[in-house]
Amino acid sequence: MGDVANVIRNAKSSKALGPDGISMVMLKQLDTPGVEYLTKVLNLSLATHIVPEAWKMGRVVPLLKPGKDASKGESYRPISLLSPVAKTLEALLLPSIRGSYSVANHQHGFRPLHSTTTALHSISTHISRGLNQNRPCHRTVVVALDLSKAIDTVNHATLFEDVENTTLRPSLKRWIVNYMCGRQSYVEFRNKKSKPRRVKQGVPQGGVISPELFNLYLSGIPRPPDGIEIVTYADDCTIMASGPVVDDICVRVNNYLAELAAFFHARNMKISATKSTATLFTTWTAEMRTQLNVQVEGHIIPTINYPKILGVTFDSMIKSSAQATAICDKMKSRNKVLKALAGSTWGADKETLLTSYKAIGRSVVSYAAPVWSANTSATQWKCIQTCQNAALRTAIGCLLMTPVDHLHEETKVLPLRQHNHMLSLQYLLGCYRGSHPNHHMVDRTPPPRRVRKDLHDLEREVQRYKREPLDHEAYQAGLNSIHTDAVAEVVNNYSMNAILGVHPPSIAAEERRLPRQTRVVLAQLRSGWCSRLNSYWARIDEDVRNACPACDTGPHNTLHLFNCPAKPTQLRPEDLWLQPIKVAEFLNLDIEEEPD
Repeated sequence: MGDVANVIRNAKSSKALGPDGISMVMLKQLDTPGVEYLTKVLNLSLATHIVPEAWKMGRVVPLLKPGKDASKGESYRPISLLSPVAKTLEALLLPSIRGSYSVANHQHGFRPLHSTTTALHSISTHISRGLNQNRPCHRTVVVALDLSKAIDTVNHATLFEDVENTTLRPSLKRWIVNYMCGRQSYVEFRNKKSKPRRVKQGVPQGGVISPELFNLYLSGIPRPPDGIEIVTYADDCTIMASGPVVDDICVRVNNYLAELAAFFHARNMKISATKSTATLFTTWTAEMRTQLNVQVEGHIIPTINYPKILGVTFDSMIKSSAQATAICDKMKSRNKVLKALAGSTWGADKETLLTSYKAIGRSVVSYAAPVWSANTSATQWKCIQTCQNAALRTAIGCLLMTPVDHLHEETKVLPLRQHNHMLSLQYLLGCYRGSHPNHHMVDRTPPPRRVRKDLHDLEREVQRYKREPLDHEAYQAGLNSIHTDAVAEVVNNYSMNAILGVHPPSIAAEERRLPRQTRVVLAQLRSGWCSRLNSYWARIDEDVRNACPACDTGPHNTLHLFNCPAKPTQLRPEDLWLQPIKVAEFLNLDIEEEPD
């Protein structure tokens, strides 16, 4: 019963109803007798190998893709909802299934400690290591394969054979086979339900054990010959081969592709040559237009210079210009969301906007940071940083002329280049742990040259955070030290605040009680540029006098507000940080939200 209770407690609190009319939120409301009864039901299913029909049903809800035509079927993304009771039992069985077979080292999908970053790190390191060899350097041919609807075309008969070859208990094998057989699904759209249809192939979308069953299904991928590497993440397969002669590389790749095509064909899968890509990574610009003779089943795979692999856009010259451009485009689009959430006089508070930015904006830059950050130029970082500056100005309401250092100090957000450098160091430190999937990369002899940078250029820097043995406690201490040092270095390099002449103190927590419009005015005053001061208007309009309206002396800036003879006060400029409510009252600003 305790295991069932733990699974329910750790599950996401989804309100989506399964085909049985039950949601996970409902299961979370069960008391002890309810959990005991549910445990008996689950044990009975395992003991008798009987799976209720409701557990085999899938409720498919089509969701319209952004910017797509609602009148076309392909514009919708089908979301399959399963019974949360069945998913609870699946979660209990997952550890047993995961330990019953050997997963190939090249598979990074749906595995503990693995991620798209570990897969991309393997790819980028292989490429840069080849280019850093002595002349003639090793070019690398990378083929990103596209498997057409791979998860939906899993052959059940073949999958059951794979299950039979595992070390699972015979009773559990029978339960899995029964769970997969006789599955049905129906579509629910605009309060209308279709008739249930039999599902004769594929693994259940949204199932807890489905990713593990898919890994089992692909665990027999042919081992590549010497000189060729394969990296897989779920159904994304990437093949790499390096050498000094491009034609020889293509011959080796084509031979291995023939083996892969035969393997996939036997498992009811097909490589789509037109959607797959081949790229030649080289340092010689004359080779950039080379059309590679890479083919599968008689079809030529298109050669491109900027392949997108697992969400990262690579450059055939191992630069990050294409990735930086893609990041900037995404951030600019998502900054529009922040502007829709708040203005200078209305909208969400600063904390909500910053959290939103970190979730939808900075996460774009942080994704796979150890893979592409090293080869990003200062100019590209400047473009990316400009997008963050715009987001931070929106969050706190400051003006365009606000110093960049003030934006980051006010929001407690690191500049993006330093933030990604910190993430890269933390990731590299993790690679030194024996359990890390990329551990073998840090023990290899370094290449003879450094023509192209990669994550391993930071190995010397990360050594001061590495403790032997690098157990869990030492690893956590290293992560904390990297974070602390990164923040300290950035803060120490900030320019002094224009108002105080020193680094400002932290903003008092009481400011959170003030309305959005008042907090924007205070943030602008702390920056030195405020739309309520004539010093701001005089800068953008030469006809405006930079003088105080109350005493007719100037300059009319933040410091003058606290020294104006017409409005004497005991408050000081630093009280903009320390006593924001009293300063707001002194400036006749609203200190309470208006009623809705």
